[in-house]
Amino acid sequence: LGAGAALGGLALLGLRLLHSQQASSEVHTSDAVGLPATVTLAIPSVGHGEVSVTVKGQYLTYSASSRGISFPRNSTVRIQAAEGTNLIVGQL
Repeated sequence: LGAGAALGGLALLGLRLLHSQQASSEVHTSDAVGLPATVTLAIPSVGHGEVSVTVKGQYLTYSASSRGISFPRNSTVRIQAAEGTNLIVGQL
């Protein structure tokens, strides 16, 4: 019984070590700040559009807005800030 408990404890320690070594592939909107992005759905001066950006090797699409500037589809912008799941973009 004691040997089984000791072996179980060692297995648990090994699993915890493996779990702590895992890399996270989770991408946060704040990771995109400062990166260039392509407008995939026109962004009006007031309202929301959509941008595509590569973050940590992943090609992602986010809702985006600007601070009073409109951007046509396929233009390149720079991500200035992240507000929740929405990105704030500006001129490149």
